[in-house]
Amino acid sequence: MNKLLHLIAPLIILSGVSHAAEGYRTFPGGEGKPVDGAANLRKAEIKDLGGAPALFVDGNPELRLGISNTGESAASLAEKFNTGIRLVKTRTLWMGNPSLRGEFHAQIDGSVQTILKAIPDARIILRLNIRPDKEFLEAHPESRVTGCNGETVFQDRFNRYFHYKEEKDLPLYRPSWASLRWREQCDADIRDALEYIAKQPYARQIIGVLFSIGHTGEFDQWFGGEGWPGGVNGDWCKESHERFRDWLRAKYRGDVSAFRKAWRSESMSFEDAPIVSGKVPRDPVTGLGNPTSLPARADYDEFFALQIPETIQSLCRSVKQASGGRWIAGGMYPGGDWDLSGLMNASPWIDFGAGPPAYFNREPGNHSRHDFSGEEQRRHGKWYFDELDFRTFLWGNVVAASEKGPAKEYGVETLEKTLSVLKREHAEVMTEGMGGYWYEFHGIVYRDPAIWDLFKRQTILSELAGRHDRRVPSEVAVIVEGGEGEPRARILSRLGTPCHVMNFSTLMEADPATLPYKVYLFLGITGMTPQQREFLRANLEKNGNWLVFFRATGALNPGSEKPFDLANSTDLHGIALVPKNGDRKESVMTLAPGSPLPDLAPGSELADPSDDLPKKTSPTAWTVVNDPAAIPLATWKDGSVAAALKKHENWTAVYLASQRVSAPFLRSLVKASGAHQYLDNGDDVIFASGPFLAFHTRTAGTREIKLRAKADLYDLYADKMIGEGRQAYSVPMEANETYLFYLGDPRKELAEINTALDRELTARKDSTMVK
Repeated sequence: MNKLLHLIAPLIILSGVSHAAEGYRTFPGGEGKPVDGAANLRKAEIKDLGGAPALFVDGNPELRLGISNTGESAASLAEKFNTGIRLVKTRTLWMGNPSLRGEFHAQIDGSVQTILKAIPDARIILRLNIRPDKEFLEAHPESRVTGCNGETVFQDRFNRYFHYKEEKDLPLYRPSWASLRWREQCDADIRDALEYIAKQPYARQIIGVLFSIGHTGEFDQWFGGEGWPGGVNGDWCKESHERFRDWLRAKYRGDVSAFRKAWRSESMSFEDAPIVSGKVPRDPVTGLGNPTSLPARADYDEFFALQIPETIQSLCRSVKQASGGRWIAGGMYPGGDWDLSGLMNASPWIDFGAGPPAYFNREPGNHSRHDFSGEEQRRHGKWYFDELDFRTFLWGNVVAASEKGPAKEYGVETLEKTLSVLKREHAEVMTEGMGGYWYEFHGIVYRDPAIWDLFKRQTILSELAGRHDRRVPSEVAVIVEGGEGEPRARILSRLGTPCHVMNFSTLMEADPATLPYKVYLFLGITGMTPQQREFLRANLEKNGNWLVFFRATGALNPGSEKPFDLANSTDLHGIALVPKNGDRKESVMTLAPGSPLPDLAPGSELADPSDDLPKKTSPTAWTVVNDPAAIPLATWKDGSVAAALKKHENWTAVYLASQRVSAPFLRSLVKASGAHQYLDNGDDVIFASGPFLAFHTRTAGTREIKLRAKADLYDLYADKMIGEGRQAYSVPMEANETYLFYLGDPRKELAEINTALDRELTARKDSTMVK
């Protein structure tokens, strides 16, 4: 993830910058016309299906898992033929140099022909990786990434990600993310590719493009700080300066006096505004970045954070225009990257995002949430094409057991564990309303009959899901706004009930009368505007809602006499706070004596080492609750109050000085709020939507499942009825296993789907034999 964005994204919500503001351009050129032949392409689009976004091709939903053709092996793809897979993502195809367009066309031909040889009716999404173009960079020194000291040369070792044929062709530079000139060349390359494809006999097999750029293709800042020339966290090239100044004019609406007041300067002008080096200092009490202490840098950080989302929008806009709106377009971004997803969800040009769910905690019995998916994307009509790049038990046959890194980090040792993980990930994709593709790496990693049988079953279950309402029933909302503190990937999946994760701006777009939540967790929000504060007071602080504020939420308030102050946080929850003295390293909270939360042992620590946030995220506000009307929930090591609950007239406020809290603690908060939980005390990962309910277990034992209403319970993998017409069920479960239940009796529908799939596979086989 781009760590710089992680620090500054909270500032974005306070700016009110319009990307369409006069004097600041996001996209190059004018409105592009469709290429010749675009009208003959298939129509792919993302539309609502049962309350969830879904991929449609020529008006028909495409609900099944796909496969990534990474190994370019027709034989490996053919093995998936009888599973029903027909959605295929190509291997990475490298584009981005006008002089190499012929070679790029040949890459497309070869990859598509390999796929169609194995799966003749494939729906293909191209993965296009745009590499730095040596010719462009040499011709445009004003567009090269430049450090604050004028340095432009990147370390040579990072060139290995760009697949140039000869050493002499490796570029020394990188294009500026702020460069409209570079975006213009990318637009020309994309239009050339689509015009070529539209004339090919396979044109109707392709339905969209997934863009990737940079290290592993995930749109980072050209390898972050390690390879950045001349210092980190900025770009001082001429074009970056020009566009930053245009952005400042747009933000301050051309008002020089307002600009000077904000920057605390009597003589600064838009024409000579510099890019200030350094970092926005952290406040020693809250642990949060304080933009008011260095406003010039805060403005630049905000501008800098927009450049990658703007670039992705520009690339996708080129695809949508060149295809006449017939292809879908999206970009890669890393797991949990709220900064990109929140900004891109509002774009009319971007249909979907893609990437791995997360990089850690993938082993059986654990889970890393898709924190950029779910309710946030449902409410924006966006899709997520999930890169399920889990290493199966067969991975060790191609990678030495001594290898460090991804092979060991993501691998499992047995077939049983492999099947459990594959079931878990499919359960989330199916219930959240996403598309997923198994990332193959090597042809061997899925080469087991049991895995192919599982893929076929998942094809059937995906079709079943498409027949039903897939809105996720939840009374728990997790509200974020980019930045300070990651959505707790391992914690939020284990609340005993699903939660809806979304940006604050998305929450405010909803009709307050339709909000179903009983408890709101405000996670990692440095700043709240006066408008956001009023939204809380008018719409959430009533009807018995619980509002939980982590780590001095809202310390930044641009409408206050002191824009950055601990009192701005107290203004939200009404719990008085004072700074704490001592060593911040001793920051684990302990349950307070007499705490009203159920199911927790007195004196227990509220941070589970296996779930803890990385220390570098600074998850703690070094504060003490100093409010006799507040009920202590947790204390610091010295006995001072670190977390508290306060009953107001119509709502309950909770303040937690640290985000280092355990799943049992948050489950207890949810239970106290009165929100429904399928499990009171269980520590399982839970997914649910419509009639589907899934558990991924951490331990063995009988689960006491409480449904929202009376229903039958059917085990979709065991193919058996558990019980009929009850609201509570006792179900024995094994450890590290995935169980997927249907609330009702699906047997008639399953039989219909299975019969239709068998007919389809027979027709596919006959078609292949004729060819």
